[in-house]
Amino acid sequence: MFSSTSAFEAARPIDTLLDWKTIHNNMAWGLILLMGGGYALADAAQVTCVNKRFQVADLSVISSLGRTIWLYLTHLLVIIVDLSD
Repeated sequence: MFSSTSAFEAARPIDTLLDWKTIHNNMAWGLILLMGGGYALADAAQVTCVNKRFQVADLSVISSLGRTIWLYLTHLLVIIVDLSD
């Protein structure tokens, strides 16, 4: 019923889909750290109520602008950022 060898002795290495070397070499660690930092910053802002202090009270001015204006403003911002690099 019971064998003389334990389960740990009889175990053989299992083939895995990913190993640490593959993950370490191919993972976008900068993106993961950036996202983690964003989540930490958002949580800290919520805990300290900073987000309520800087909350915009009235967005009717922004929503009253047309889609075309927003399109031009977005393109202008992209051009400014592109030229500044």
